Amino acid sequence: MDNNIDNVNKSDKKRRTAIFALIVAAMMITSTVLGFVGGFAANKFLGSNKADGVTSTSIPVASTTSSESGNMNVSNVVKSVKNSVVSIECESQSQAQINPLYDSGSSTSKSAGSGVIVTTDGYIVTNNHVVDGADKITVKTADEKSYTAKLVGVDSETDIAVIKIEAKGLKSASFGKSSTLEVGDEIVAIGNPLGELSGTVTNGIVSALSREVTIENETMNLIQTNASINAGNSGGGLFDKNGLLVGVVNAKAAGNNVEGIGFAIPIDTAKNVIEQIMDYGYVKGRVTSGLTLIDILDENTARQYSVNELGVYIYSVAEGSNAEKAGLKSGYIVKSVNGTKVESASDFKAVIKKLKVGDKIKVTVSNGMSEGSVEYKLSEKK
Repeated sequence: MDNNIDNVNKSDKKRRTAIFALIVAAMMITSTVLGFVGGFAANKFLGSNKADGVTSTSIPVASTTSSESGNMNVSNVVKSVKNSVVSIECESQSQAQINPLYDSGSSTSKSAGSGVIVTTDGYIVTNNHVVDGADKITVKTADEKSYTAKLVGVDSETDIAVIKIEAKGLKSASFGKSSTLEVGDEIVAIGNPLGELSGTVTNGIVSALSREVTIENETMNLIQTNASINAGNSGGGLFDKNGLLVGVVNAKAAGNNVEGIGFAIPIDTAKNVIEQIMDYGYVKGRVTSGLTLIDILDENTARQYSVNELGVYIYSVAEGSNAEKAGLKSGYIVKSVNGTKVESASDFKAVIKKLKVGDKIKVTVSNGMSEGSVEYKLSEKK
């Protein structure tokens, strides 16, 4: 480790703690308003991960994606799939410090989303951003029964999460193939908009395919639709005219004059991720730096978080990770990785995505007064 890192480690820890308590509080407030949890907190549910060597999960795909009539009967589609869609409520607790001059104590935030049942014994797919950071996950099925769910695993790169409830004989969705979709095809979205309107149905068409969209510093190729999508729809199902699941809703375009622009993860992308999470609790081969980063790139944001220097901050370091062992800590500003200047969290991720598990990285950081560098190996993200 460079000597300069020792100086960083010994810097003003009290100031850093106040900064990041504010960031946590701000994110939780935002998530409550928007109706879903987004952000950075580590997963706290312990799923039942299956050991290597077990029989791999393979979710069956329906053999047809075209109806005899060629036209969608929305009522028939809804009748066939509505019981496979659930509403999700999450509770998250944090030690909040909304004003740095006053200790606000603990804070509880509630948020909501949607999910789709993928097996009759209780496996459910939703979005990573719906359940990320949740201390408690409650699932309500179409028959109004409530279940406490546990997190099986997540994949932030695809924004997919799998949760599990203890139940039998559930109605599971039938998977279609998003690769057979064409622009103009009719679709139905079912979810829990605003966290209060479970089972809401909207319909529209496929507006575009393989639309490149960046969400929380992750770039994805998504299905674009004009079906009405609102906060709380995240994790819900996008179904074709035969009632086959072809996408997992995860985003909408926001703006005063923006309407009819929603997005969903193609089921062809989600299927492999879901199966691996069900088998192993994670997606094999994903690399992790052990760092969660946050962009503070303008003066207003800097003032909001009482930060004197603009930059890409380390929000958290995974416990027991190689990054932690190398000496990296929350509150540091990342300057470069492997010689590439870091001006946003996306810059950092772009470098990491090109590397493999076991590759070594060099991260240069600052505490606002001095800089230092550390080297460590990338781990498999579990």
